[in-house]
Amino acid sequence: MGGWTNSYGIGYYKCRRNYPSFYEMRCTCQSPRKDKIEPLVRDYVREVVLDEEELFRQMHRKRKEAKRAQKVLVDSLAALDIQDERDRHRLGNLLDLYLESGIAKDTYLQKKRRIEGALEKRELERADLKARLGGVGVLSEDDERELRKLRDKIVKGLDKTDFDAKRRLLLEFLKIRCIWDDQTRELTVSGIFGGERILSTTS
Repeated sequence: MGGWTNSYGIGYYKCRRNYPSFYEMRCTCQSPRKDKIEPLVRDYVREVVLDEEELFRQMHRKRKEAKRAQKVLVDSLAALDIQDERDRHRLGNLLDLYLESGIAKDTYLQKKRRIEGALEKRELERADLKARLGGVGVLSEDDERELRKLRDKIVKGLDKTDFDAKRRLLLEFLKIRCIWDDQTRELTVSGIFGGERILSTTS
């Protein structure tokens, strides 16, 4: 989501698809006010940061899950590479057979299209797997050390100014993700600390 401020100085979040250029695909959700959303996220993150044991326990669990997911995706990509190599070899053999007048042109073209179709299909699968691999968030051990230092600084002086000054860096470390539901007026917040919390903006 992007942000904008009206003439009265009130800030709002706005879906990046809520513009005329998207035509029939344009998002029509109402823009939630920043002063309704940000305090909820700030208070929730503050709660998460204060519970050190639960924070890092969940992060370690998520790291193990992410590593397992990464391995599955990497293995799947390797399997696609093996199949592609096999099919490219088949294409070469098929061409040699055709050039040696071993098969008719129509038969050659039919088999060639079938193999190339399989290659194209796997290319789409490969793009999907790479996108999913890129979406697997893993907090490295170095990042965890930095997060612990940042958390300690915040906890030692947990006033609003100190917290807000470090909030952006903290949100980046925790990989905070927010999903706004225009119908229920609720915000779902999740991150690498595990689980998710649904926050209501109407209460």
